[in-house]
Amino acid sequence: MLKYRKWESLGKMLQLIIVRIMFFWILAITVYAGVKAQPVSQVVNHFDLILHFGAFGLLSALWVIGFPREQWLFGLVGLLMLGGAIELWQGWMLTGRQASFVDMAANGGGVILGAGVAWFGLRLLPCEK
Repeated sequence: MLKYRKWESLGKMLQLIIVRIMFFWILAITVYAGVKAQPVSQVVNHFDLILHFGAFGLLSALWVIGFPREQWLFGLVGLLMLGGAIELWQGWMLTGRQASFVDMAANGGGVILGAGVAWFGLRLLPCEK
C-alpha cells in the first residue's frame, strides 16, 4: 500500500510539473507575439481579440490548476498587469502597432473566465481526505 501512495504522489507531482511547463511555454509565446514588431495576421474577423482572450484565458486556467491557492491572486493580477503592459509597449515602443483598450479588455476577460472555469473544474474533482 505504501508503494502505491508513493507512485500516486509522483504522478500528481509530474502532472503539476507538466502544467507549469505548459504555463511558462504559453507565457513565452504570448509575450513574444505581443512585443514583436509585426502583429499576427488576421485569419478571421476579430482574430486578434480571439487570440488575446484565448491566450490569457488559458494562462489563467493553467495558473489556477498548477499553483497553490495562496498564489492564485498574485498570478492572476500579474497576468492582468502583463496584458496591460504588452498593450502599452505596443503603443509606445513599436511603430506600426498601437495600444488598444479593447485588447486589454479581451486579456482581462480571458483571465477572469479562464480562472473561473479552472476553479469550477477543480471544485468538481473529488477532494482528498
